[in-house]
Amino acid sequence: MRLRRVLNNNNVIEYTKVSVQRQRLSAEDFNIRVVFNERQDLLFGKRRVSIFPDCLAIIPPGSSFECIIDAEVPVQALSIVLDAGFIGSFLRAKYPSITGAMPKTPPSDFLQTSLVPMSSDMRRNFQHLLNKIVHCRAEDALINEYICRFLVDYINVERGLSKSRRQRLSFAKAATQDDISRRLVMAKEFISNNYNCKFHLSDLAAASLLSENHLLRTFKEMYGRTPYQYLGLISLSRAKTYLEQDQYPVNEIVMLVGLESVSSFIKLFKATFGITPLQYRKRYKAPSGLTG
Repeated sequence: MRLRRVLNNNNVIEYTKVSVQRQRLSAEDFNIRVVFNERQDLLFGKRRVSIFPDCLAIIPPGSSFECIIDAEVPVQALSIVLDAGFIGSFLRAKYPSITGAMPKTPPSDFLQTSLVPMSSDMRRNFQHLLNKIVHCRAEDALINEYICRFLVDYINVERGLSKSRRQRLSFAKAATQDDISRRLVMAKEFISNNYNCKFHLSDLAAASLLSENHLLRTFKEMYGRTPYQYLGLISLSRAKTYLEQDQYPVNEIVMLVGLESVSSFIKLFKATFGITPLQYRKRYKAPSGLTG
């Protein structure tokens, strides 16, 4: 299933629901990619970015990549392509301090992050947008409002966090901070892509082009936790999405997210979220029609 809609401001929304897909694409404008169940892989040469329901990908203009889906159940996904004129008008109207005298092109530090954590507000926003696209013939103005809400969330939260995290690094030069932060983003990306596989610290260090000691020290500085602590959070976050989808029993979810036993998973989940996995599933089931 595929639905494509071009809005009156040249933004393009495309919804797909497929089990298998392999497609070469080129992003001429800013491209936001979201999945609501399972995963979608993006290949940028040798680099792989995996999108799960707890994160989204933002692809800057000029990027060529391959989109891959290979799942047992249909994967529901949205691709939102933002026209450069729309982005420029939005930034000048809401964030003049960011854009300054910028005419049409967004600033170089805007929308650079490839993989962005999905906040609860973002998730609700995209779920509503999905319903408006698939189940309703919503007006363009309403769809653009959902897009603007996401951009506000992204700029107010993720962009500010990225800047403050870079400044935590114990390097005097801003250029060094930027270089190390990019490598640490690669480390986070590697963990997110391979969270349910067995890998060693040496694999993570190689992926981020840092020594093991340098990686451990700077990762803790920037994110306030060790790589292994971050891996645990990612596993629990993915477990939450499986619980919401209500497609797998708890013992299968434990295997899917790479944890060792059901008992340790339940204990860790409750210690982190204050609620058992089954209680979470009962309380936070995904709305009908969203995860298919």
